[in-house]
Amino acid sequence: MLVPYNTAISIGAGYNSYTQQLCINDAVEQDIKRGKSSTNLSLFDVSRPSSQSQKIEWITKFVDTVTEVADSMNVSGAVLVKENGTLDSSTGAFVNLDSMKDSDLNYLVQVKVTSKHLEADHLNQIREIEGISPADVTEVYGDTFVSGFIEGGEFTALLSVKVDGEHDLPAVKQALETLFNNLENGEPDSGQYDMQKLLLDATTTTRISVAWIGDTTQDPSDIEWSVQEVREAAEDFPSKVGLCPQRIHAVLTPYAKLSSYIQMTNSKNIVDYGSVKAYTDKLLDDYFEYKNIWKQIETGK
Repeated sequence: MLVPYNTAISIGAGYNSYTQQLCINDAVEQDIKRGKSSTNLSLFDVSRPSSQSQKIEWITKFVDTVTEVADSMNVSGAVLVKENGTLDSSTGAFVNLDSMKDSDLNYLVQVKVTSKHLEADHLNQIREIEGISPADVTEVYGDTFVSGFIEGGEFTALLSVKVDGEHDLPAVKQALETLFNNLENGEPDSGQYDMQKLLLDATTTTRISVAWIGDTTQDPSDIEWSVQEVREAAEDFPSKVGLCPQRIHAVLTPYAKLSSYIQMTNSKNIVDYGSVKAYTDKLLDDYFEYKNIWKQIETGK
């Protein structure tokens, strides 16, 4: 399980995967039988050997719900509701999701670059704290612990498109797909690209939100984004990440996989938030629907 990284997160820390909040530090330590100490942890790169220094995932797709975007960025729906629907990045830029509900099409462009997958070895000994009641175990420890980190970069752009007048929606959809076709090779069909760009510019109003982690050369909030600039930025992103990869995600491991935790709790209070995700996703999408209706009431549109 992956969650967004921040500098407060450390190896072995307890973590609540539902609220995406840190709990107790050093909740899990290395096996003392191996003579290890939690204060001197070594991280090992467990990425698969490859002739390339980066693993790159290119994502271009239409999305219908806020939940789809949140999932793609490994952000909990509970966090989004609490933060009033803003997906922040460490750069201070954000992906604004409010425009999704009153748009005809929403198109997601992502580039996920993994340079290293770091894991701590033999991190399997729960640190027991005296005096904690069984009812407070999850509040103190969370339901998971931080077992590693992903280093690299992540680029996210959300294009919310409103089709003007009676123009053909399928044609606009095709235009978007053409504009971001062959993204990983950086070689669009120039004739088709120019024609579809003209169609999109002439028939739509497009709102663009961009956020990234891993490119320190500029701030996305300083750029006046267009469709062409989104494509160019996405194409160039892996090379910029290669110059200065950053920690972008923390890797979480459920306590249910630790025999020491099961022994400590006598197999009780082992929380699994997976069963409530469907309800949270529905609540999140309903929340944005409510926000959109309220906006219409306020503006009279």
